[in-house]
Amino acid sequence: MASVAASALAQTIAITNAQVYTVAKPGAIAGGTVLIRDGRIAAVGTDVAVPADAKVIDAGGKPVTPGIFAPFARVGIVEVDAVDETNDVGARGSVVQAAITVADGFNPTATNIPVARIEGVTRAVIAPEATKDVFGGFGAIVSLGNGFNLIMRREAFQFAVLGEEGADLAGGSRGAAYRVLSNALQEAEVYAENRARYRTNGGDREGLTNHVDADALGPVVRGAVPLMVKANSAADLLQLIRLKQDFPKLRLIALGAAEGWRVADQLAAAKIPVILYALDNLPTQFETLAATFSNAGRLQRAGIVVTLGMLDRAAHQPRLLLQHAGNLVGIGRTPGGWA
Repeated sequence: MASVAASALAQTIAITNAQVYTVAKPGAIAGGTVLIRDGRIAAVGTDVAVPADAKVIDAGGKPVTPGIFAPFARVGIVEVDAVDETNDVGARGSVVQAAITVADGFNPTATNIPVARIEGVTRAVIAPEATKDVFGGFGAIVSLGNGFNLIMRREAFQFAVLGEEGADLAGGSRGAAYRVLSNALQEAEVYAENRARYRTNGGDREGLTNHVDADALGPVVRGAVPLMVKANSAADLLQLIRLKQDFPKLRLIALGAAEGWRVADQLAAAKIPVILYALDNLPTQFETLAATFSNAGRLQRAGIVVTLGMLDRAAHQPRLLLQHAGNLVGIGRTPGGWA
């Protein structure tokens, strides 16, 4: 469907004789028709009336799906990892961190956007990287269509890190990372209550978070904006659950969760959705010693909302998401594929 998206904007198109997959019931429709009018899906089914003036595309029984949504990517904010001029994912030299809005650095003409689109990825979550502090700033939701107005939601979530990465940024320990993160949220609450007092060194105490970042974190502690936190080990995921207990209004999203299966019941009870890397199966770090291909399946069976993202591995190429998902399905179908 992505291949006809541009031409569909100004005409009526009927894709017939397709194996149509929908995001709602019945899920799969054999011999189905998708009618697109003025760039929008007007009807889906086996008994759709095709207008006489419609351009008809016979799918020949091939699958037709909605555009793929990449729940974690860095398309449009980095083109070549090793070339700083094309990389806007983080700002290690900036005074502010949580207040950075990655959409301000988004390039709608980046070469990896049409590459992703032609593979069927039509929308993406673009995420910053934490480079100086445990907070990386606001991520956005973007369209991967043509044109310049591709930002769909500018401040869709706040990004932060725990685990080994967070420990390094916070001075050397996981304990420091958690304290820096939770303290910033506490100071955001204080700032929201009395901005004038906070700007004078917090009144009777000395604030560690500058007022720009504290202001940016206000919607996060109120639950108006989700907080996506990268955490992989079971211990770090339990800290994430503790964070929600300390700040009940937080809308948390766990990113990575390589050892999530070990604490699946706790994550499910806390109602924390997970974005993970499909092919984590090796202990590439100490925090991923229990990584396994079966992670996604176990989390899903526990009742957790699970999606797949590219994470740090070629995150600027969300087109690979389909391959990774297919590989994970294939592994699950092999004898002994799920541990």
